[in-house]
Amino acid sequence: MKISVVISTYNGSRYIQEQLDSIRNQTRMPDEVLIFDDDSSDNTYEIISDYINLFKLDNWKLQKNPRNYGWRKSFMHAISCATGDLIFTADQDDIWCLDKIEKMSMACENNSKILVLVADYQEFQFDNVPVRKNKKDTYNVKRIQCDDNWYYIKRPGCVFALRKEIVPYMIKAWYEDYAHDVLMWQIGILLNGLYHIEYTAIYFRRHDSNATPLNYHNRTTRINHAYWALRETAQLEMLFNTEDSIYTEQNIQLVRDYYIFTEHRLALLRERKVTEVIWLMRNRRKYLSGKSLMVDIVCSIMKK
Repeated sequence: MKISVVISTYNGSRYIQEQLDSIRNQTRMPDEVLIFDDDSSDNTYEIISDYINLFKLDNWKLQKNPRNYGWRKSFMHAISCATGDLIFTADQDDIWCLDKIEKMSMACENNSKILVLVADYQEFQFDNVPVRKNKKDTYNVKRIQCDDNWYYIKRPGCVFALRKEIVPYMIKAWYEDYAHDVLMWQIGILLNGLYHIEYTAIYFRRHDSNATPLNYHNRTTRINHAYWALRETAQLEMLFNTEDSIYTEQNIQLVRDYYIFTEHRLALLRERKVTEVIWLMRNRRKYLSGKSLMVDIVCSIMKK
């Protein structure tokens, strides 16, 4: 099994070397590492270039995007360029556990039904790198069931590994605001190929420049997320309707049901239709939690 690692970097000079070290020192080495710098204005590109030359990493390739694509497009471009049978996506500021590739690739080699494999992570703040894991790894692998919560991604993209077979589906469904990890999760779960391994694969760094926000409990942001959900589900419905090999009535129904659910959320959040509260309460199983419904109700009365 050929292994690819893809990274998109942008102004990551502060932490990038720790990430590169953790990839270079893996117990199972990747066959290729593709790094796409998204037109950084600091010296990230130079740091990576010097690193590759210093350690003579012939199978590591660094390329600068011709302009700033944004992290969503940059990651999708990187994934589309990978040639491995199994593709790992990496952020620029985390630290991989040194057996990450070994453990996750072994799980995929032992189970051909795995299309997307997600692991666990341990958070830390800024430079406070953990000295040990806070929970024991069991390496148990289990399929994540496709239910009413299929839409919600429950792991960050930096703990994903995906088979190259789903990349053409990702490319077909993608649009500019569609995050690569959300797309991997949703296609994987709808194809009954999303699995979880009980293993802490990375130390996940939280800092003031993370691409993913920690909080979106305000009306404007939740409205924007709802619009993204409408577009994403429309893209997925298009994908399944045009790819006979993955089309099922169940997939189409799940996607359409979530589209309708999101329309009702928007009617509450955008138009402040209080009657929608009743409908949403009856269909609250489509929320990730009961708290999410309450946040929608509270945000619907906010000015912003």
